[in-house]
Amino acid sequence: MQCVPGPVDTLRECPWGERVVQEVPAFGRVARIFRVVSFGCCANNDEVGQGATLFSVINPTTGWGQRRRWGCLFRRIASGAKIMKKEFAGKWRVVGWLVLLLLAPGWVAAQVTFDRIVVFGTSLSDPGNVFALTGQENTPPYNKLDPSDPFLIPSAPYARGGHHFSDGATWIEQFAESHALAANTRPAFRASNDHASNYAVGGARARNAGELSLSAQVSRFLTDFGGAAPAGGLYVVEAGSNDVRDAFVALAMGGDGGGVISAALTAIQDTIALLHAKGARKYLVANVPDLGLTPAVQRLDQASPGAKLALSSLSLNFNIGLADLLTGLRAAYPDSQFVLLNVFQTVNDMTQSPSTFGLRDVSTPCVTPNVAPFTCRNPGDYLFWDGIHPTRTVHAIFSQKAAQALSE
Repeated sequence: MQCVPGPVDTLRECPWGERVVQEVPAFGRVARIFRVVSFGCCANNDEVGQGATLFSVINPTTGWGQRRRWGCLFRRIASGAKIMKKEFAGKWRVVGWLVLLLLAPGWVAAQVTFDRIVVFGTSLSDPGNVFALTGQENTPPYNKLDPSDPFLIPSAPYARGGHHFSDGATWIEQFAESHALAANTRPAFRASNDHASNYAVGGARARNAGELSLSAQVSRFLTDFGGAAPAGGLYVVEAGSNDVRDAFVALAMGGDGGGVISAALTAIQDTIALLHAKGARKYLVANVPDLGLTPAVQRLDQASPGAKLALSSLSLNFNIGLADLLTGLRAAYPDSQFVLLNVFQTVNDMTQSPSTFGLRDVSTPCVTPNVAPFTCRNPGDYLFWDGIHPTRTVHAIFSQKAAQALSE
């Protein structure tokens, strides 16, 4: 396939291409979004696969025909598709290669076996550490989930299901249960859990921002384990989603969202380097979901058009950087195994084909704070428990995806 010849740095469609254009304001700029129904082409003869979504952010003072920067938000793309250089609000840009969105499963040399699970992460993996540390919990009418907060993020875990940021056990707990290692993924910050090694804490950042960041969690782990990381353990690193939110806030305030993303990726790299130096050799690293798909951000986008596009872009930007990071780590540590849990792709697939995953609602929170009966009737039908966290059912799907990734 060849793109139709046209001026440099312009969108050109292939003869069989179709598109739908939408314009939204985005932090002082105009975002023009193109939906390619069949096949379309970016500048410089780079082809975009079926169903791709393109966006450009244009400085209104320079006009449509000048200083454009293209980006591509992919739901499904072919192996080896190229992500072009892009710039959002003049603050960040990325050049990278995406293989089957992020990483091809074939990059994993062999099935990963392990005799322990050690977890570092955020609310997506928190088994009850926030409750162990604070004693606070969220109960009906769930007034700790402020409905006026555009992100709808609870200030405490839910008592229902065991003090998680969901209606039940997280993905890594369900995964550990299926591997007879459930004791490992219980809250490490609960004094009575001698075998526990799950240090994930809701609200944690990858970079050193706030309490119990990734480095603080690793420090506590090394203290508990005498300064060594058992070589037979599987080390789960799930971090970055809260950093992406921080990057969005920085961008919205006129700051450098890219700097936040870079700092988060550096923190993950430093964490893995430290764990390797202490003996760790097997890693399961999760990327971040598309935060633009969450009900909280959908709501925010109604008040601040462009928020959804920005958070989707930042999520993808982080994940591209993480993919590059893992490529570098594989080269630097050939004695180790690195497996990606592609949360981004899984959530996107759920929103595109809910019935495939047994879901009925992929856009509405199950929890309805201060509105009786305070939850939906069947949480298992929902993708989202609250404004940003998935239900236990979706955690179970993540668990299955993790098992598949580790066995390939």
